Amino acid sequence: MGGEGRGFCQSYLRAADESGWILVAPTFSYGNWRDPAVVGGDDAALTRALIAFVDGFAQKQGVPTYPELAIIGFSRGAQLAHCRALAYPERVSAVAAASAGTYTLPTETDRVSGATDSARRFPFGLAGFGRHVSPARLGSVTSWIAVSENDDRPDDVLRQWDAYLGRTRL
Repeated sequence: MGGEGRGFCQSYLRAADESGWILVAPTFSYGNWRDPAVVGGDDAALTRALIAFVDGFAQKQGVPTYPELAIIGFSRGAQLAHCRALAYPERVSAVAAASAGTYTLPTETDRVSGATDSARRFPFGLAGFGRHVSPARLGSVTSWIAVSENDDRPDDVLRQWDAYLGRTRL
C-alpha cells in the first residue's frame, strides 16, 4: 500500500537503458479501492489517460515508439495494468501483474447462459466498459500473473469478487 511510480521503477532503469526502452512509471491517485464503482471509474479513466499520454509522448519528444506497450504493475497497479491489457489488447504486447487485489474477468457475458448480468459489468467483467474487445486479440497478449504464498489475507481483497476470484489473492 502506498507505493509510487518513481520508487517502483528503480529496479527497471538499468534494463531500460540497456534495451532502449522508454520507461513510464506514473503515480496515480486512486479513489476508494474497496468500492467497485470507484475502482471501475478509476480504471477506465486512468487507462484512457495512460494511452493518451503514450500516444502524445512520441509526438512531443520526437522519439519513434512501437504502438504496443509492455506493462508491469504491483497491487493496485497490477489491477490497472491488467485492465489496460484487457481494454486495449491491440496496444499491449505483454502484461505482468503481481499481487493484484482483484481482476476484471475477460468477458462481457456469462459463459454458460450468454447473458450479460451484473457480475459481468465493469469492473467485474468487460460489459459496459464502452469498448468492445475481441477475445481473439486478448489471446495474443503475453501475460504473467504472480502472487506470493503470503498473499493469503482475506482483508486484502474485495468481497464483491469472492464468487469469481476466491477470498484471498491466492
